[in-house]
Amino acid sequence: MARPANEDLFHSFRFHAKALLPGGGDPLVPTNSNFTEAGFSSITTPEYSLEAVEYREGNSIFTQKYPGLPTTADLTFSRGVVLGDTGMYQWLIRTIATGEPYRADVTIYQFHRAGLPTGWTPASDIPLKVQDPATLSPRREYTVKEAFPIRVKPAGDLDASTADVSVAEADVAYEYFTIEDFTS
Repeated sequence: MARPANEDLFHSFRFHAKALLPGGGDPLVPTNSNFTEAGFSSITTPEYSLEAVEYREGNSIFTQKYPGLPTTADLTFSRGVVLGDTGMYQWLIRTIATGEPYRADVTIYQFHRAGLPTGWTPASDIPLKVQDPATLSPRREYTVKEAFPIRVKPAGDLDASTADVSVAEADVAYEYFTIEDFTS
């Protein structure tokens, strides 16, 4: 018997990210023209937190706690380094050195198994493309508003004693985020 859809869990490995700078351009996409979109091996999800503010009146024995101002945690994007993969680095340089628009709205798409196309299996030759909503539709979107890069590590540390893939990282600060769920 199938489980009800509202009890099916999201898998953390089905995701995609896309950003849009004012005036066009996607800083998450490598500048090499052989690529159309970039994949990430990991992305931290956005989060809010509130600091508890303590207040004590003069004749009170105990302090009272109230919610303080909300803060957001920075996002970290990680992916393997490929030739021509400098989109994040150029976004950081644009943020530091120029007066051009540098803030972007970044959308992280999370997929659910119910959103896979009919007949698709990992061994099938049906391509999964985010650009084609008929092929694959997200079940949840995290949209991070007014994002800008605060740290870019364009490659992993260089170490001749390992055969690991070089992994680039970028930290992105943002002002707030929204979450949208799609049930159909």
